Amino acid sequence: MYLAGVIDSGEGQSWCVVASNIPPHEVNQQLLAELQHDLQQKKSAATANSAVLLAAKLKILFPCN
Repeated sequence: MYLAGVIDSGEGQSWCVVASNIPPHEVNQQLLAELQHDLQQKKSAATANSAVLLAAKLKILFPCN
């Protein structure tokens, strides 16, 4: 539910997940895989604000173009 809340917070303004037509469970999997990758690359990601990290990933993965 946390992921859904973050996604809803910027949908249609900062990112466009709905327009991608990707099922919600696949969106969640993509986001979690990206976060896991960041954690493996830099330990500072472990202490960062998770909503900020998710928002950054959403902007990259689901741009509103």
